[in-house]
Amino acid sequence: MARRWISSARTSTAGCVNLAGRGDAAVSEMPFVDFYARMVAGHHGAQPDSYPGSVPRGFFTAGQPGAIRLMLVLLNPGQPAPHEAAVFKDATGAQLARIVWEMSGQHLNGGHPSPTLRTMRRDIAQLFGRPLDQCGGLFMFTNLVRVTTAGNSVPDAKVVRIGADWLREEIALWRPEKVLAYGKEVAFGMLSHGVRVDALLPHPAAVGNWLIPGRREAQVAEIRKYLGFA
Repeated sequence: MARRWISSARTSTAGCVNLAGRGDAAVSEMPFVDFYARMVAGHHGAQPDSYPGSVPRGFFTAGQPGAIRLMLVLLNPGQPAPHEAAVFKDATGAQLARIVWEMSGQHLNGGHPSPTLRTMRRDIAQLFGRPLDQCGGLFMFTNLVRVTTAGNSVPDAKVVRIGADWLREEIALWRPEKVLAYGKEVAFGMLSHGVRVDALLPHPAAVGNWLIPGRREAQVAEIRKYLGFA
């Protein structure tokens, strides 16, 4: 039940911002560049000893610190396309952070054929009761672990702990009203390390009963009411 994920929250009067047309502006306006530069440089401690060839991915918002109503946390990103890996290869520090930010924004806008992101876009639109392209300023998406894993395997406990430390700092910087974990593995990884979780939804790639028509939509509707977004 949703009430398992009760936590304190702040109110926000943020309005919706169109995600379209951000382009280079999204990169130049990227907040907390130093934080993300440190984060991607560390690869969560996952390279090279644990995850050779891992690349950082997966964090973006069109909103502003303190004005985001919902931060959505996935487990970790999937594999990059070949052209992405080539871009990442020689980038470091702030440059790499900005590249990851821009690509994540493009993917969120439908620039990547990811079933996970496609489902997440539908969830966000339903949670706020309006088209996604009208709600860019209201939400942020990120990952508990922000590096890829071989074969999209589940990140190990060490990397999850390091990821939780980064996520705790990320939440403190952005100050979202609510934090939603996508999947039990994400919620467990966050709660095990003292990271705030306000609500839980099944991972966008969840199968089984979650593929029954209307089942996921009904759960999203319940969480919308629980979060006070209805």
